[in-house]
Amino acid sequence: MNLQEFIKMVLKHVKTIVLSAMLLSTFTFWFTNGQKKEYVSHTLLNTGLVSGYNIESEQGSRVDHAYTNNEIENLINLASSTETLIELSLRLIGKSIIDQEMGRLLVLDANRDELTELIESFSIRQELKKDSIELYHELKRQFEKNKESIVYEVLHSKHRLFGLESLEEISISREGNSDMIKMEYKTIDPYFCEQTLSFLTRIFLRKHKAIKEGQTESVLAFFDRATKQTAAKLKDAENELLNFSVKNQIINYYEQTRFISGNKQELDKKYQEEIKILNAADSAVAILEKNLDNQSLLALIQEELFQKRRELSSISSELAFIELSETNNSQDAIWRKSELERKKIGIESEINSTATNILDINTSKEGLHTKDILTKWLNQNITKVESRAKIQAMKEMRKEYGQIYKRFAPLGSTLKRLEREIDVAEREYLENLHSYNQARLHKYNMLMSSNLKVIDPPFFPAVPEKSKRVLMLVLSLVAGAFIPLFIITALELTDSSLKNPKITKETTGLNVIGALPLIAKRKNKNIPYSRIVHMALNLFFQNVHSLKKANHQPVRIAFLSNYESEGKSFLLKKISEYASTNNLKYHVIQTTNSRRQGDSSQIHKEEKAYSNLQGLHDLDKYYNLKALEANDIIIYEIPAVLHHSFPISILRETDLNILVCNAARKWTEADKQALKLIKRNSRQRPHIMLNGLKPDQMETVIGEIPRNRSQFRKMVKSILINQSQTSIQIS
Repeated sequence: MNLQEFIKMVLKHVKTIVLSAMLLSTFTFWFTNGQKKEYVSHTLLNTGLVSGYNIESEQGSRVDHAYTNNEIENLINLASSTETLIELSLRLIGKSIIDQEMGRLLVLDANRDELTELIESFSIRQELKKDSIELYHELKRQFEKNKESIVYEVLHSKHRLFGLESLEEISISREGNSDMIKMEYKTIDPYFCEQTLSFLTRIFLRKHKAIKEGQTESVLAFFDRATKQTAAKLKDAENELLNFSVKNQIINYYEQTRFISGNKQELDKKYQEEIKILNAADSAVAILEKNLDNQSLLALIQEELFQKRRELSSISSELAFIELSETNNSQDAIWRKSELERKKIGIESEINSTATNILDINTSKEGLHTKDILTKWLNQNITKVESRAKIQAMKEMRKEYGQIYKRFAPLGSTLKRLEREIDVAEREYLENLHSYNQARLHKYNMLMSSNLKVIDPPFFPAVPEKSKRVLMLVLSLVAGAFIPLFIITALELTDSSLKNPKITKETTGLNVIGALPLIAKRKNKNIPYSRIVHMALNLFFQNVHSLKKANHQPVRIAFLSNYESEGKSFLLKKISEYASTNNLKYHVIQTTNSRRQGDSSQIHKEEKAYSNLQGLHDLDKYYNLKALEANDIIIYEIPAVLHHSFPISILRETDLNILVCNAARKWTEADKQALKLIKRNSRQRPHIMLNGLKPDQMETVIGEIPRNRSQFRKMVKSILINQSQTSIQIS
């Protein structure tokens, strides 16, 4: 469909399009009549998700846009949730009841009566009408417990101030790519417009804070319990170690064992040294005794000194214990050691004196050599006594160290186990304590991040919004025109009928030899139907005259149709009118069953006669050949191919076979089969003639149809024709 055809289609249905547009705009005008003015207010909140700073923020850290988008979506969904809107509606109702009771209901006069009547319908006790908290809980109780209460009914109604359906129209959106959230509300009263956004902001902030706190409370409580449990476990382990240390007199096991081991090694070293001293003293004594002449003197000295030697041995032994003792540096040990050393020196002096006296008595003045030997022998004996005493003391100390080793060896493994248990308990406690501190940090961070800031609080809209009634009327006018135009265009594009010669040729494969217009019962005065028919028949007969034979024989034409009521009779009627006007000699022969009226007995006779015909020669002979040759054209009207039998032999000898089709119908599979039959029995390729073609489509056959057009339509047609010619030249 080109532009010219589209304009013709629009002009054809212009009345329907205009009527539809006017009807829809009238309905819009009627429905919007008396519509209340609307007021708009908004509030802006800063979430701080992108530009804000919190405890967990790090310098140079990148913004997680996925997290930010998800958080903002959660905020928007929370603000627009059903629970939030229910609480908002109940808060507004409670506020209205209190304002009405206090005489401060600041609504427009146009809304006051309706709102007052609604408020009075709520069954609220008088003492609750001044307490907003108790009033809210009462309204919530009525809403939840009684589905037939006025509160439940109002919330689920389309009430412009309290209905959930109206409150769902609150626009909650993100401001661009920022971390701002904008809430915008439009309603019929400026006071309720401001109050609704104020209540919604407070409810939204409270719910958001509660959700953020609730998200961390469970985690915080878990780590708090875990920290306390591990702290108690650590304390028990430490108490067990303390009791073990007290019971076994352990101050520092590792230092003690290292000290004991060191002392043991020192004792062993001194023990070995004393053994060497004792052995040396024994050897020296033996040598000195051999060198001494008076052996009896030794026995006398030993007998006199026996008791002194025992005392010396005892003192030496005690001194050895003090020196090897861990407390040898104490005040008592120093004092005792000093006293024992004085006694030791005294005893040694006494031994020396006794030995000297005995020696002086039993030897002469010439026995100086014996005296020296005896002195040395005496000193070595004293050394032997001291060494034996020390060795004995060291043996006792070594036994004690053996007992200490036996006691400390099993204590070590037990102590390690207790220390390991303390270490495990301590690490577990520290880990839980760290997690607990992290959870607390995250909680306070969440509290900081959930502290949304109101940048622009809701304002009282003093001026109503501009009415969109004019825009709605314009849109309804456009929609009213577009809908029928769309339907008409769709029907035209989906129309598969033989509506014009081009489609007919593409569908049937036959050349269109002519066409007659559709003449409506109520004729359009602007369409010259008679002239269109005359021009169409004139073009048809020009094509027929081109077939005229040189021997002046008449042109024989067969008119066929696949179905009845295709318009053959109408076509022959118009041909008759055209022939009489233009002095054209023709004769029409109606073959069997083509007559619609007449004597049935006569038709039966003709059918019997036709059954013996062998072609046009016999048919002409039947109708008087000489009379037929006096005509210019002989037309044979063949009955409907798909409905009746017909003399096929006629089609083989005619000069032109024309299939008449109604332009308003579709080309079917049966038409294709019938056309194959016609082609198979025709001497030349048949043609097709359309009947009932729409007048605007006749221009494709006979050219431009002269009409009474206005100057504007003439100008538009001229422009369309020029554009069409230009596009053809370009292509």
